[in-house]
Amino acid sequence: MKNSEFVTEKMREFMQRGDMGAASFHELLSDMQRHPWYQSQLQRLEQLRQPESRANPFVGSLCADSNAQAIVESLRCYLAVDEEPKHVDSESYFECLVQHIRALGIRVVKPDQEGIPQRPGEDPQGMVIAFATAPCIVVHPDATPEVRALRVLHMLCLMGLGLSGIYYDDDTGIGQEAALCHAVATGFLAQERAGWGGAKEQA
Repeated sequence: MKNSEFVTEKMREFMQRGDMGAASFHELLSDMQRHPWYQSQLQRLEQLRQPESRANPFVGSLCADSNAQAIVESLRCYLAVDEEPKHVDSESYFECLVQHIRALGIRVVKPDQEGIPQRPGEDPQGMVIAFATAPCIVVHPDATPEVRALRVLHMLCLMGLGLSGIYYDDDTGIGQEAALCHAVATGFLAQERAGWGGAKEQA
């Protein structure tokens, strides 16, 4: 298994167990932290957070507006958002997820007709102009409950690994910082799927 697939695999295992208690969330995150993938992603994120990293051509390409859609499409493919996991079957399941996530101090919001609710570091279109001041997940309001549950759990796992920030699921484009955070947190999967590099890590 590629390291970049580890989070999704653990998340799918968790969903199939069907135990939505808070203790199970913490057990999942503890299990993930024992994997070598954890330290490697934290190191990558820390490197890219440094101001001097922004001058790196590769980092610059990830941040460029022209690549934002490619990153989004790569993530859509990675999370198989056009496929509905059959073991998640209702809106109530998704709402149960949200309750537990909020109990962990993570904000979960769905954009309304006026757009994504604003927080410090966000503009009215949801463009991230700074790393989040508090963990937050923004979910697409029109996605099915099954897709929302799958993607929210994926983003929750990333946060649990220490990759705190705002994770957008808007399907139309994401801010530069959000694109960077996503690309790092998924083991540069966007780079692999979009053909920006051929390196495939092995667990």
